[in-house]
Amino acid sequence: MYFLAINKIKQEEVAVNFTAIIKNHIEWTKKEIENGNILQAGKWGKSGGMSIIKALSIDEAERVLRNDPLIQAGLVNYEIDEFYPDKKINF
Repeated sequence: MYFLAINKIKQEEVAVNFTAIIKNHIEWTKKEIENGNILQAGKWGKSGGMSIIKALSIDEAERVLRNDPLIQAGLVNYEIDEFYPDKKINF
């Protein structure tokens, strides 16, 4: 199954150490891509991001997301739901 997660930065919550947290977020994302949990990720709009997550259930996909440094720091709101591609995804 595939899940699409979209996050938006909470503007009122931007921390002084935001740059360090973003660096950790990027490293975490790279690790999850290497592990096969995230198939694609990138910037979404002006102040957010998106990920396509491969997981057996939405609970498993949320467990992956809960380890994201941005989410752990409380700097983003996120929404996740099942993603139904029209074609087979070949990542």
